[in-house]
Amino acid sequence: MEFRIENPYALWGLLLVVLYFGYCLWQKTRLKDTFLWRRTLFNSVAFLFCILGLSRPQGGEAITTQVSQQANLFIALDISQSMWAEDTLPSRIQFAVDFTQRLLDQLSQVKVAIYPFALDGYMMMPLSADLQAAKDLLGAMSPSIATGQGTDLGGMLTHLLEQIHKTEKIAKSRGSEWVTPQVLLISDGESHVPVPDEVPISFKNASIPIFTVGVGGTKEVSIPVDSRSGIK
Repeated sequence: MEFRIENPYALWGLLLVVLYFGYCLWQKTRLKDTFLWRRTLFNSVAFLFCILGLSRPQGGEAITTQVSQQANLFIALDISQSMWAEDTLPSRIQFAVDFTQRLLDQLSQVKVAIYPFALDGYMMMPLSADLQAAKDLLGAMSPSIATGQGTDLGGMLTHLLEQIHKTEKIAKSRGSEWVTPQVLLISDGESHVPVPDEVPISFKNASIPIFTVGVGGTKEVSIPVDSRSGIK
């Protein structure tokens, strides 16, 4: 059982209770006929409980520290060719963009970084509290801006973790407050390269959670691609 006084300075108010009680005793010698012990004790006990309340005594099984509501959110968005598929209307990529934009509308006290990926990934937007700028960048997401096609989730996550550590190092060197980051991974789940076991373990060791959102159905579908003749 843990016990502590949150505001110990308030206990100095006990001196006021002692002074008040001494004053009442002095009054007793002057006003013997009208002095009431009951009123003196009632007032003294009332003052005592007020001071104890201001000192905020606390007890419990353990002492915990409140965690700030701020967050550093790294959004990893799949922009591989398979995200053109239309099994999730209007398309996987558009659904992912709309979902993320709606999510940002509901967040507060958060810094966001955008990390699109396919065969590899890159930090399109470093951590920023400008959520409107993040939403605008998300609106421009398309598989056509990918530097390479195919999906390597393991390689992407490894590079993303390196970028997170680099961002943390820069923030701490500038004396900025650093909050444990979180990763939001939005993908259709198709990886052309198996994800090594050590990749999720490295995130676990760094206490960085990965929240995943799967986009698309379970059946094979065609991927629409614009040809030179304009026919998909």
